[in-house]
Amino acid sequence: MLMSTVYDLKTKLEKNFGNEFVDKEDEQFYVGRTEQTPEERATSHAAAEAECAAALEAYLAAKAKKTSSKSKRQAIHDKQMWLITCKSGHREYYAKESQFESWTKIDLKSLLYAPFYDPDLNCRGRGWVFHSRLEREVRTNFATMKTAEPTIRRNPSVRDPHTKRTVRSVIWPATDKEKIIPIAKKCEKGILKNLKFWADDPKMVEAAIVTEEQSIRIPNSYDLMSFHEEDIMVLTNHQIQTNKKYEECAKAWKSVAANILINHLFTQEEEQGGPQV
Repeated sequence: MLMSTVYDLKTKLEKNFGNEFVDKEDEQFYVGRTEQTPEERATSHAAAEAECAAALEAYLAAKAKKTSSKSKRQAIHDKQMWLITCKSGHREYYAKESQFESWTKIDLKSLLYAPFYDPDLNCRGRGWVFHSRLEREVRTNFATMKTAEPTIRRNPSVRDPHTKRTVRSVIWPATDKEKIIPIAKKCEKGILKNLKFWADDPKMVEAAIVTEEQSIRIPNSYDLMSFHEEDIMVLTNHQIQTNKKYEECAKAWKSVAANILINHLFTQEEEQGGPQV
C-alpha cells in the first residue's frame, strides 16, 4: 500500500514537473525513455501485429518437409485414424479405407479438394497413400473403388409453386464412421516449457502448438485435458494467435484451457494407489 502511494505520488510529480523528480535508472517512470505519442504507439502496435500475423501465416502455409532430430511433429492420439471436420464443425473418425466406400462420389471429390494434413512429414504414411489413391480414383471416375449412391424420393403431396411439379428429395446414405471417439494419450509433463506460440488454424479447424523442439496439433478442444497443470498454465499465460476473422474461435480455445485449469481437469500424476484426486 505504501509503495503504491509512493509510485502514485511520483507519477503525479512527473506529470506536473517533467523529469525533475524521475530517476533515470527507473525505466518505468522515466518520461524520456517510455513516453510515446499516440501515432508512435499505433505504429508500434501495427508493426507487432503484422509481425505476428506474418509468422503465423508462414507457419500455417509452410509445405511439408522431412523431419529431423531437432524438429518433429507429435500426434496426440495413439490410434492412426482419419479425422474429417465439416464446415459446420461436426467431426467424424475413420479407421479403415474401406469405410470411405460409404461415401458418395460427390462427397469423395469434395474430400479430395479439402485441406489435408498428416503428421508424417515424409509423405509415406497410410494417410498419404490413401490421398494419392483418392486422386487416381477421381481422375478415373472411381473405376476401382466402391461408392454409395443417394436415394431419390418423390413427394406427391408437395409441389413446386413455380413449376407445379412434384418435389423430389435426395436422401444421402449414412456414413460408416467410427462409433467410439478415440481418447488422446497423456502428454509428457513439461512438454510446453519451451513454447514459442500457439495458434488457431482456421483451415484445419484445430489448434497448432509450436515449441522449440516440436509442433503438436490439437483437433478437439477436450484433447487439451491430456496436458499437465504446468503446461495448461503455459497456454493460459500466452495469447493464442489467429487472424482477426477467427478471433472468436481462438477465444474458445483459450476459454477451454482456462476451464480445464479452474476445474482441475488436466492430467495428473498417478501414484501406486491410483490417480490423484
